[in-house]
Amino acid sequence: DALVQSNYISSTKAAFKTYDIFGLQGQALPKNNLEDNRDAKDYGHEDKIFPTICDMEGSSAFLREVFLSLEGMDPLLFGHEGSDLTYRIAKKHGDFNKIIYWPDTVIYHDAFVGNHEKEKVKRYELLERYLNFKHNGNIFSSIRRELEKYRLSGNNDPCGPHHLATKRNLEIFERPKVGKRDINQHISVIPTFKSEYNPLVSVVMPAYNAAEYITEAIESVLIQNYRNFELIVIDDGSTDNTRDIVSSFKDDKIKYFYQENKGLAGAHNAGIKNSKGHFLIKLDSDDVMTPDYIAKHLQEFEYHPEADLVYCDDYLIDENSKPIRVIKRPEYTDRKTLIRDLFHCGFPVVPFRTCIRRSVFDKIGFFDENLRIAEDYDMMRRFVKYGLKIQHLPDALYLRRMTSDSLSRNFTTQKAKYHFDVINRFLDTFTYDELFPDVAWDKIEPQMRQLHAKCLAAGTYLAIGQEYIKTNAIEYSRTAFDRACSELNDCIKMDPENQDMQQLLQKSKLIRARYTKAPQQVVSKR
Repeated sequence: DALVQSNYISSTKAAFKTYDIFGLQGQALPKNNLEDNRDAKDYGHEDKIFPTICDMEGSSAFLREVFLSLEGMDPLLFGHEGSDLTYRIAKKHGDFNKIIYWPDTVIYHDAFVGNHEKEKVKRYELLERYLNFKHNGNIFSSIRRELEKYRLSGNNDPCGPHHLATKRNLEIFERPKVGKRDINQHISVIPTFKSEYNPLVSVVMPAYNAAEYITEAIESVLIQNYRNFELIVIDDGSTDNTRDIVSSFKDDKIKYFYQENKGLAGAHNAGIKNSKGHFLIKLDSDDVMTPDYIAKHLQEFEYHPEADLVYCDDYLIDENSKPIRVIKRPEYTDRKTLIRDLFHCGFPVVPFRTCIRRSVFDKIGFFDENLRIAEDYDMMRRFVKYGLKIQHLPDALYLRRMTSDSLSRNFTTQKAKYHFDVINRFLDTFTYDELFPDVAWDKIEPQMRQLHAKCLAAGTYLAIGQEYIKTNAIEYSRTAFDRACSELNDCIKMDPENQDMQQLLQKSKLIRARYTKAPQQVVSKR
């Protein structure tokens, strides 16, 4: 029931940028000219900044990581929850100077009126007794004693001015012009981030004839606000001036390696083997990361230490680095659902690139260098096979470039073979109840389950093929329909009298013939 001043969000952000704090309480002013408001004690203190107890939750803000580390406010409280959180923050961090009164953040709110005030007083007295029991003492007295240390002499107002909180010592990295372009607005001036453990992070960048965009990619790494990183550039047999561009950067964090062309899998493996980081990030040489990319992924690992891979959302950009749209990645908490979607969608719904613990490669091995494409898809298959954990970071931090070449994607018969060989590996790796967890397998006779699973696999290939038709990827759709027909032929061998299978096979052959004989006609129908 409160209103906020127009600069509410910007003023709150300014407080955290200016002062080294964990939280703040803003200023409250009356919303209406009511008689009850005249006696209220919570309205506007003077326009000074001082350490305080956050006893007005409706105008408060806290650092996300601090808030979550203490599991937020006590759900048993309906009143005093901000005071309780202030006390717990101070006890954990040993500093009562981290919550401040910030007068620039303003809400407009009316005081309790009539009998509501009496009810509120009774409730607060009861909750205060609960807090005394919870913390084995009076937290309000403890907080006020600590705040006295920051008081200015000669002032007896319990809410009066105190010594200012410590101003943040900002180390700023200003964005340079990136190449010839002024790229995405996310790249800007931001304060440095320091992790509690300060692990080394390795950014692995494969490059093949990457002269057009690699400058932007490298500079997006060099301006990261987390500074303990190395950039491993693997030149995979480039014939342009990629080497010269990389060499023009005089930065010890960059390590350049040249090799004869081995493809993406070979380049990734070389990058991993030449890196030393506890965490690894894959960045394509024509893509870009936001300057807080590493910091936010490390924070997510701190919040979720059980995670082996943290993945964020993508921000698509065009050839001139202008934003196109955000791709929001799905969030998975169930392993079987992830296996299902990885197989049914026919591509890695969770990308194997954003930020990965080094220990993952010790468990699942390196990229399969026999695969010229879909090597990351195969890595996700193995990642899930070994029961490793993923965590979604819902923020568009990876800027993926869509060029005219990437839009057409040059779908060839050989690429289709590699891609669908990986899809087929899912059938060899996982059980039918993992691939199709939505099926009530207990209601299907045991001797019929394999037949049923093969029929579902055929249907999956058909669906994938029809999706590729929409993007005019004729070779991919043809390969998908071929795999569907192969699965159905196996079904008929298992049950020769099954008319449904016979009809589905004929339908699959017709679909294949219709959509793969004349690709030019398909283009004209789009």
